[in-house]
Amino acid sequence: MITERLDETTLNSKVEKLKLRFIHYYVIITCTTLIVYILTFYYFMQGPFMTMYFTVGLITLSYIYLIIGKKYTANDMMQVYMIVAPLYNSYIMLVFWETSVASFVTLFPVPVAAYLFLSKKECIGYLLYIIAISFICFFIRENFNIEFEKFPYHKLVITDILLFCFNLVIIILILFYHDRINKLYILSEFTSVKSEDKKSVVVQEGYEKEDIDEEIVERLQNLMENEMLFKNPNLSISTLSTYFDVNYTYISKIIRHLGYNNFNHYLNRYRINHVKMLMNESDLHKVTLMFIYTEAGFSNQATFNRVFKQIEGVTPSEYISLIKTEKLN
Repeated sequence: MITERLDETTLNSKVEKLKLRFIHYYVIITCTTLIVYILTFYYFMQGPFMTMYFTVGLITLSYIYLIIGKKYTANDMMQVYMIVAPLYNSYIMLVFWETSVASFVTLFPVPVAAYLFLSKKECIGYLLYIIAISFICFFIRENFNIEFEKFPYHKLVITDILLFCFNLVIIILILFYHDRINKLYILSEFTSVKSEDKKSVVVQEGYEKEDIDEEIVERLQNLMENEMLFKNPNLSISTLSTYFDVNYTYISKIIRHLGYNNFNHYLNRYRINHVKMLMNESDLHKVTLMFIYTEAGFSNQATFNRVFKQIEGVTPSEYISLIKTEKLN
């Protein structure tokens, strides 16, 4: 049990370091872009208010990051940023509403970054938040006669190119760190499987059922079958140990008593059975494979593919093809 917790702590620590490193580089890139914009609008565009607006953004972002950067977690900082950034960008959208669509592009990395740091529901929430802000900007432009600074189109081409380049770099950065974090989770799960296999022992003939608390077995089965606890992507044997207030070894003993080699074998059986149920009952033309495996508790496709092939003997794609063939017949 202690080893399991240490492994989880190490994994979480490494993931947190990667997220903080991403934020560090993101702040550097954003501040650099803001400096370029300040110089562009001051010397080339002759826009005094926009120059001041970008200067305030640069000072605020850099100052807050330097002050609170080491006091809060990566997720907390990103949640605050993903609320504030669209609000800050809303004025830029209002100014360039009729002359450039590039200001909308700055909002695109927000839900992408949310996918790296937060849950699927939170991603949808931030996407709706961005849509709401865009709608409010549209409403203001259509119903209020507010005068904003105007800039010639031939000059805006330069700022649009800068903005597209900035977003491209940010999206590449997000995908790079998303890949690294995924690899950490895959490596951790692979190590966990090997560790569980080493710890699993064959139940001897003299094994007595009196060693097992049938009430805990019943509660565990109820959690997995009726409450579908396996859908939690962070579920671990440590979580179950804490929930039932018993040690790691005792949970392992219960799992072997139920006929499974180890915790991962037990957990993945439930997840794969749920995946198969969804595949058989869903319209596979309308439902994505990603929705199906995340709904069952798998955090990434690489792990899902490996576990599915290991248990079913075929890949998910091959299994889907078999289902479609059966339905046609």
